[in-house]
Amino acid sequence: MEDTTELRQALARRIRSLRQEAGLTQVELAERAGISNEFLSRIEHASGTPSLDTLARLARGLGIGLCELFQESEPSDAVQRIEPLLRRMSEEGRELVVAVARSVAEVLPASRTAPVRPRIRRARARGRFLPE
Repeated sequence: MEDTTELRQALARRIRSLRQEAGLTQVELAERAGISNEFLSRIEHASGTPSLDTLARLARGLGIGLCELFQESEPSDAVQRIEPLLRRMSEEGRELVVAVARSVAEVLPASRTAPVRPRIRRARARGRFLPE
């Protein structure tokens, strides 16, 4: 049986990841779930232990079923497509891909709903290379 600390940490990472994928702030999810922002923060940092009722509220706030909170997330389609390409590259090539991905991550928002074009224009204005 796993240590409860490890389970709490895995659940914290999963809730944070699902919230970010949904494009929600902690405040927004806390409001949707009917819990305090402070408690949600403690849950996401694995320092608070939510009850089953609280987990159900969080799942509803995320628009998912309770069981999905405990499922390991599958790699995205993009990750699955790039993995074989990375395997064929040299270590130097893989490091270059990581550097490019970091640069892109600095420009693109974490939320799928946030506007992308203004960030790309600002990056170009600062002299960062981004293709048209």
